[in-house]
Amino acid sequence: MHGIAVALLTEDQDHLSELQNRLEATRLGQAVFSHVGFPAGPTDSILRQLQDSRAEVVIVDVPAHGAQRAVHTIELIRATTQQIAIFANGEMNRPANIVASMRAGAGEYIDSTAGSEALLEALTRYSSARTRSVGGVGKARVFTFLGAKGGAGCTTAAVNTAVALRRLTAMWCWWTLRRSGTRHCI
Repeated sequence: MHGIAVALLTEDQDHLSELQNRLEATRLGQAVFSHVGFPAGPTDSILRQLQDSRAEVVIVDVPAHGAQRAVHTIELIRATTQQIAIFANGEMNRPANIVASMRAGAGEYIDSTAGSEALLEALTRYSSARTRSVGGVGKARVFTFLGAKGGAGCTTAAVNTAVALRRLTAMWCWWTLRRSGTRHCI
């Protein structure tokens, strides 16, 4: 199983260890980036590292007191990254923190005092929503290029289409079948 690529951001080393243990216990998420400290601005290297890690979900730890930096981090992630789900992790007895986190762009608010079950439920909801938005597992589009004779440019059109698809998504395959039986796969 591949798992969901998850990044963890907190200002407390102990909370980072707890989050990592909870994530490992779900067996659905896989930590690809962990950092103690929040980004200061849109050009902060933490945001660049977050993007380079190709995380699908970011869990931002929201402290009980002084949640403004965590809320600002959620806003920065929402403004500077694309297609990354944001989960806030904090205490459920702080409604102001929950509302601020959700308004900033968090899609889930996870109880920090709950075990790994709450995190597993949130990751399962994310996975289900992602599968529905992609159109379901196992479905693929097939593009076929046919040429009446050699030199018509079918291979060029196929390669250009494959390159364009590669820029949009990480999953693609290019096959060339020729009448002479030669096959190429990239």
